[in-house]
Amino acid sequence: MNTLPSEITSLILVRLPAKSILQCRCVCKTWLFIIDNPHFAETHLSIVTTQEHSSTFIFLPTLRHGIYVAQADQDSQIIKSRKVDLSYTETPFFIFDSYNGLVCLSSGVHKKNKEIDCFIYICNLCTRLTVCLPLYNSPECSTATLLLGFGLDLLSKKYKVVQIFGVINGDSYDRQEVQVYTLGSNSWRNIGYAPDFHFICGLTAFVSGSCHWLAKDSAGSIIIVSFDLGYEVFGVIPSPEFSLHSDSDSVRFRIVKLGGRLSIVDCSFDDRIEIWILKEYDMKKKLWIKHLVKKGDVMHWQRECYPISISKNGDILLVCDSKKLVYYNTGSEKCTPLEADGFYGRAHNQGTLPSNFGVFSHVESLIPL
Repeated sequence: MNTLPSEITSLILVRLPAKSILQCRCVCKTWLFIIDNPHFAETHLSIVTTQEHSSTFIFLPTLRHGIYVAQADQDSQIIKSRKVDLSYTETPFFIFDSYNGLVCLSSGVHKKNKEIDCFIYICNLCTRLTVCLPLYNSPECSTATLLLGFGLDLLSKKYKVVQIFGVINGDSYDRQEVQVYTLGSNSWRNIGYAPDFHFICGLTAFVSGSCHWLAKDSAGSIIIVSFDLGYEVFGVIPSPEFSLHSDSDSVRFRIVKLGGRLSIVDCSFDDRIEIWILKEYDMKKKLWIKHLVKKGDVMHWQRECYPISISKNGDILLVCDSKKLVYYNTGSEKCTPLEADGFYGRAHNQGTLPSNFGVFSHVESLIPL
């Protein structure tokens, strides 16, 4: 390898998995110089995000502390996982989003009276680099539901975290304060208030430079609230025309990013799951495409089934009741449950997933903090 031109060496190294590249940094100074070039991480990211053969996920068992990175191969029914040891994961925490290999973690989802000790971390699980954000500015409200959004400002090319102090039902305080943190800065910035909507607690989806949450308007209809990280302004995206009975049960909805597109999942049906995918984000007239997943025997008794990823051929990976992972083939409408390898568990229960977990789509990258 030392006799090869550095350009050829770079082309070889950049196609390796991120963990292998980190090991290659120790081979020689030439390889270290190539890998630590800022453009190397961006090139590697662009390659891994277009790979189709396997998918990477973050598992967060809810009955024990820790975090796992796992890979599901489309040609295999086995999920191979490894635990990521981070000092601050010895206490419970929540994952809000993962983007470009960076994960946004929080130690809480509620602000209680006289408490402002909810810590937020941005972490690259591959390189183990972590940034602990400073405590947010003391908000005006005494209690709140904390809604986080994380992503890339497409104008400045800097990563940002937005935090909304959502109103809790019955609270006399009705203004929802908003603060923004730019990675690399020293403090949060107060930028005003969120629109007067009731945000539905849950995950966020970062798509096309904006964070998105589900919310209800004054009429009780489900809408999508967006926040542009570049211009730092809110917007509203009309939701799809859901089936008649499902609109009343907002807890059965989830907003996700599937195949790079903004999507909403409705799992309020016993026999199917409805997945609405926004075809073109930048079009003025939004066009939602509905996909149906038939539950069949494998998912029949599973109440909450949400998609985690969708392949280019349309195959969908779903998590069911936080206990089971299933591949759904859209052509044959066949469901295939997946087994696990590498999770800590009881000796007589090897090969199974943790008894209760959250799972998030992820990509392993070398993006620095």
